[in-house]
Amino acid sequence: MEKTFEEIEKRSSIGYYPFTKQQLLKAGKPGYVEKTREMKRLIQFLQQYYHLNAEDGEEIAERLNFMIFNNASLNQAVEFFQHQFEFPDFEFIDDLAYHLTELFNHSRRWMLKGHTPKEISQGRKPVIALSSAQNPQPATNVIDFKSRKAIGRNDPCPCGSGKKYKKCCLNS
Repeated sequence: MEKTFEEIEKRSSIGYYPFTKQQLLKAGKPGYVEKTREMKRLIQFLQQYYHLNAEDGEEIAERLNFMIFNNASLNQAVEFFQHQFEFPDFEFIDDLAYHLTELFNHSRRWMLKGHTPKEISQGRKPVIALSSAQNPQPATNVIDFKSRKAIGRNDPCPCGSGKKYKKCCLNS
C-alpha cells in the first residue's frame, strides 16, 4: 500500500479520475471485478480454444483483476496462463499477448489515480503529420498485432469492432 501512495505522489500533474457515485459503490463491493470490454474479449478468445464455463471465466477474470490491481506485468499474466492451459501454437500466443495487452492498457489503476494507461498516454499532445497541405491528418503509430503492420485511418479497427479505425479507436 505504501508503494501505491509513493507512485501516486510521483504523478502530481495527473488529476484523479472523476468516478461517479454509482461506480464507487459498485467497486466497493467485496469481490468486485470490472468487466471491461477487453476482459470480455479475452474470456471469449479463451472460450474459442478451451471449454470454459461461466464459473471458469469468472475465476480467470478475478485472477487477472487481482494481478492488475497489484501491478503485475504482462509476463506474469502469460506465466499464469501457461500454468492453466496448454498453448496450441505460436499464433495463439500472439493473440493471447494482444488480448492481455489490451486488457492491461484499458484497466483502471490506483497508481494512475484511477486512470487507465491508455488514458494517460493519450493525455500527451498528439503527433501530427501533414500528409498534404490541404488535408492534415493525425499520424498513427498503432500497429496491428497480427499483421505487424501500421494501421491506417481507413483500415479496419484492430479492436475487432468491424468499423474503420478512424470511426472507432483513433480518437479514443
